[in-house]
Amino acid sequence: MSKSDDLSRKCSSCGGVIDSLGKSLPFPQSDGFTSPTLAADALVIDESSAQTRILLIRRGHDPDQGKLALPGGFVDYGEDPLDAVLRELMEECGIEGRNPTPVVVRGAPGRDTRKHIVSIIHRVEVGKNQIPNPGDDAAEAAWWNLDDVLSFEDSEWAFDHKSIIIEALELD
Repeated sequence: MSKSDDLSRKCSSCGGVIDSLGKSLPFPQSDGFTSPTLAADALVIDESSAQTRILLIRRGHDPDQGKLALPGGFVDYGEDPLDAVLRELMEECGIEGRNPTPVVVRGAPGRDTRKHIVSIIHRVEVGKNQIPNPGDDAAEAAWWNLDDVLSFEDSEWAFDHKSIIIEALELD
């Protein structure tokens, strides 16, 4: 299939263009190229108690509604990913973060059913005794025992977030 064939199929629901992977392109360019969408996700770990805890959300919308995920979302145009991850953490969990440090980048074209999304996962520090409150598109935001959630089946997780946590914390 040629590049022009890739950009010739129209999405019946959104009116946009469908690529060769069956994904809606964000905006077709006159030169035939498109760019992936950038996301920033927060990996927040609390090691102050007897059991290591991780801050997770349950997604409130599709795709993967009801599944566990790292707090995060799309980087706005003109926004630094370091600012975006702190903004998303506040919007989804009501928690103020600091010192975001990139730890993992994921960008396989099929990792999200909506479109090609590249995610920068940041380790983020938060103050002690922070109580998450779900907001934005999170149906739930809570601290979870890390060992417990890592034993959950992959089908209980949104996207590739379980494997991201394993990689970021070097738990193999």
